Amino acid sequence: MTGRSLGVAAAIAAAITLGAMTTVPASAEPAGNTIIELKNVARGQCMTASTIDPFLVEMAGCTGAANQRWERVPAAGNQFFLRNVADRKCIRGEGSLTGEECDDTDRYQRWELAPDPSGAVKLKVAVAWPWYADTSWYDSEFNFGIITEDSQDSDHQRWLVAEAGRMPVLPDTTGALVTLESSQKFGRCPNGVATGDCPGSAFQRVELGGGVIGLRTPTGCLRAAPDQHYDNVVDLRGDCAAADTAQQWRLEGPDAFGGYRLRNVDRGKYLMPLVDRIGHFPEGLFGKAPQMSRWIFHLA
Repeated sequence: MTGRSLGVAAAIAAAITLGAMTTVPASAEPAGNTIIELKNVARGQCMTASTIDPFLVEMAGCTGAANQRWERVPAAGNQFFLRNVADRKCIRGEGSLTGEECDDTDRYQRWELAPDPSGAVKLKVAVAWPWYADTSWYDSEFNFGIITEDSQDSDHQRWLVAEAGRMPVLPDTTGALVTLESSQKFGRCPNGVATGDCPGSAFQRVELGGGVIGLRTPTGCLRAAPDQHYDNVVDLRGDCAAADTAQQWRLEGPDAFGGYRLRNVDRGKYLMPLVDRIGHFPEGLFGKAPQMSRWIFHLA
């Protein structure tokens, strides 16, 4: 056995040990998506979401920190997304690896694990041509970071995957008292019609049938306000009326990440968070920002 093979074998054994240490007990409650750590064989470091540049995916010594934990979000055909536990951005692999707003329609955010004879795996972008996550040029004079490259017989393309826990399952909130968290603006929730730190206001989710809901607070029901100077205002109407289409919101989803869009039945526009308030806007108004109009429901 070569020195390189011995190194791979030792690293795999260490990864298996880590996985065994984090196995979820059989008696535990049902859990959500697997959380994994990705350790590069050549560098002995872990894939890490940068705490300085939100779009940078880097390599760093393995510490078990949240920005080195990746939620494996299932997609069709044994593919998956890699969403960072700390900042909720997904790894995108076109030329180099970046952290981007998660988009379940973006093929460059879909990944596959390709078995390697060494016992490690390769991380392949789920596109027609063979592109693999590669650290060959990391820290080089060109500063390319982690790149995507054709298949090579190199430890720079070999990764050890260790399970590091499970994400909690999002609850069924049908008819419940809920809070809404922006899928894009991590930790931001509606507080009435303003936005602020979560948990924000509690809304009674009123089921109106056919995937349509109302959102009621003690001070009124969320609605698309009548035409004003800006036709994107929402307010809380004091006299809640189930038949008022301006107070009706159609649920669209969930997407792969558990988010729902809320489309106003009267106006046909989507509830979105702004800097200091929420409003309703046409699809695509803010460009390619698929999570801008998506919300996570939490039990209040």
